[in-house]
Amino acid sequence: MSQSHTDLTSQKFTPNPKHQPHNIMNWITENYVTLLAILGSIYGLATLVAAITPSDKDNNFLEKVGKWADRIGLNLKGK
Repeated sequence: MSQSHTDLTSQKFTPNPKHQPHNIMNWITENYVTLLAILGSIYGLATLVAAITPSDKDNNFLEKVGKWADRIGLNLKGK
């Protein structure tokens, strides 16, 4: 039989230890190279799309993203 709604709401919530902030930070530090590669690929694809489209809005947006990335040291523009 399934539990009633009151049985489910009366149970105490116990957080999953796999989702604790230190475990998330450990995952990020272990996979930062992959994360940076994914972000770089997304930026490269967005730059390609912005170059193909005639609109200047996407170019301006990517210019702002590039400036922000340069500030934190990613150097996405390939100087």
